[in-house]
Amino acid sequence: MSLEDKRKFPRKEFRQAVQYRFPEATVLNGSIGFDLSEGGVRFRTEDFVSLDAQVVINLQLKAEREATLVARVVWVQKVPHGDSFHIGCEFLESRENVFSRFVVKNFLELHAG
Repeated sequence: MSLEDKRKFPRKEFRQAVQYRFPEATVLNGSIGFDLSEGGVRFRTEDFVSLDAQVVINLQLKAEREATLVARVVWVQKVPHGDSFHIGCEFLESRENVFSRFVVKNFLELHAG
């Protein structure tokens, strides 16, 4: 069974702005997304982020729409020949994420294909 078969939600390419911060921090770090699903996001960063770290993620879903979600880092992969990392985050199943997960789901349905 491949990794793709184990996924709860299909991934879509997502090349929009992603900002993230650690819950105790106030400064947002900027990045660019790679892919997005109803359950999580992958983005690239210059910072090493440890597994299981909790992060607050702000997604720019087209000009008029943003979603802010609390997520957990589920994988980190060093980019070959560089000083950056791909970070895979899973959106937490929490009350504060309910509306933003709905916004992400609608965005993905509108921009399918």
